[in-house]
Amino acid sequence: MGADRARAVAVAVAAAVAAGAGCRDKPAPAPAPTLLPDGCVAALAAAAAGPGAARAAAILAGCPVCGPSFEPLVDAAAGHVDLLATAALIDACPAACGKQAVGRWRTAMADSEPGIPENAGWRALAEACRAPLATPPELRRFASAPWFGLAMIGARLAAVDDQLPPDARAALDQARAALVVPLPAWSASATGMLVPTGATAPGLPWRAVTVFDRALMVGRLPVARFTADGLVLELAAPGYPGDATPAPAAALAALTAPTGPGLVDDVLVVAPKAAPAARALAALASLGDGPARLAVTAEGALWRGVLAPHALAWHPAVGPRVRIDLAAARVAAIAADGTVVASFALPATPLLARLAPVFRATAGHPLELVAVPDDVDVTALVALADAAAAAGITHLAVAAATSAGAGERGAVDAAALQAALASR
Repeated sequence: MGADRARAVAVAVAAAVAAGAGCRDKPAPAPAPTLLPDGCVAALAAAAAGPGAARAAAILAGCPVCGPSFEPLVDAAAGHVDLLATAALIDACPAACGKQAVGRWRTAMADSEPGIPENAGWRALAEACRAPLATPPELRRFASAPWFGLAMIGARLAAVDDQLPPDARAALDQARAALVVPLPAWSASATGMLVPTGATAPGLPWRAVTVFDRALMVGRLPVARFTADGLVLELAAPGYPGDATPAPAAALAALTAPTGPGLVDDVLVVAPKAAPAARALAALASLGDGPARLAVTAEGALWRGVLAPHALAWHPAVGPRVRIDLAAARVAAIAADGTVVASFALPATPLLARLAPVFRATAGHPLELVAVPDDVDVTALVALADAAAAAGITHLAVAAATSAGAGERGAVDAAALQAALASR
């Protein structure tokens, strides 16, 4: 037997032995599939206890039900699409989407600009896919990268609900019942107001007055919930931004309140960041006695357009207080009965610099605004509210009075104003 033939026989024998060994040894059984990723229910519970704006990101990070991380969706929500990674994630999720819908998604995402979220592709999935992504036309405005991940999570939670052990199912039911996820305040065309950043308060307002050039509109803010049927997007009539009205207080009172933990009745006043502050003040004045808060951009939100309530509430002032007329550059100490105790001139310095001594003197009391100059915008008004909150002012108010008094009293200083305020 030649050397080549011997080598061939040896290879054949080795292959046969290996094959025989494979037949004799049974492969190890595959591990049982996990109903939910480890920590998923705990992530839902933790998200419910955290800030509203950060909930969607926390849920996506803690419950990767498709296997791969949902991180590509977080990046896509910010306008940074890793097309390959996101496409692989869609393929890994049982989305029930046809090739045409996925192709439209790819085309839209390929044309997206870095840093600018592109939701057209996700709307194609919402329109063309079957459950759990099938979305009625009035809710397709919310179709986006975070929506895709939340819908997948909701579907998995619903699918395994009756397969979990009793204790795990009870924990899931409790986590779902405690969780409300705020959605972006987008119109039917999936656009929203650009509002300022500012200090925020806890709680999720559910009703809003939106300030447009020619009208005030009243409506309910959208939220998402996980139920036994999956992810539910709630946009109750009249939706957002709602209906135009000359009487916002009455329209707000007519809205049906939703149920859910963490929802608060404070009215959210949504005003564009570059709009005149006087327009926002007029909206606040039209609301009556109930507390209202200016809308600010929510930090940590995946969606651009998720709003948060400002830290300082607006409602009518009672008791001793300070009144500011920025248009006339005057400030006054006001007695509980509304009379002017003393009136001072404000120095001709930048807005927050001239108000610093006023804020120091007003700590522990409310602050009223009478009027603002035309060049003060909503961004400056929120900055003023930030400084007032930091100084310990209890709340803000739109003054019913028309001025902060008059007279020749000199420029305000904290001690003089505080003394006048304390005298009453």
